[in-house]
Amino acid sequence: MSNLSDIGFPVATGKDVNDVIMSVIPHASEIRCAHGIYLKFSDPSGAEIYLQGNFNNELIGFNPHYAGKSTRPVRLVTAIERESSELDGGFHAWANPSGDAADGVDAGDYPFVFDVPDFRVNADLDFPLNRQIQLTAFASSDF
Repeated sequence: MSNLSDIGFPVATGKDVNDVIMSVIPHASEIRCAHGIYLKFSDPSGAEIYLQGNFNNELIGFNPHYAGKSTRPVRLVTAIERESSELDGGFHAWANPSGDAADGVDAGDYPFVFDVPDFRVNADLDFPLNRQIQLTAFASSDF
């Protein structure tokens, strides 16, 4: 819940989370994909919430995000599905890829994994491929 607070949605309890979700639904844009629906809410600061729904109109998850202006080049190597929700997932990538994606999957400064709030929108990519991404990092004291 603290990640919501980190980007400007103050929550301390499950009720607070529910209140935030209910307040953003009327202002969210719908993004459909083969596995379900994302409802994306953005405010002027760049704070975003991606609500996840199935085709029975049930909320099955949500992810906070922050839309900034900085991007970085990466080479996406593989998709990683998450068990937390049918719509959750991320990518294994290399930072600052050297050369074209056809040059190989492990050419870059270092490998890393990152999640994306609208994973299934990008689920049918052919790997490897070079892309520009924008990362949002959330600090955590959980070790």
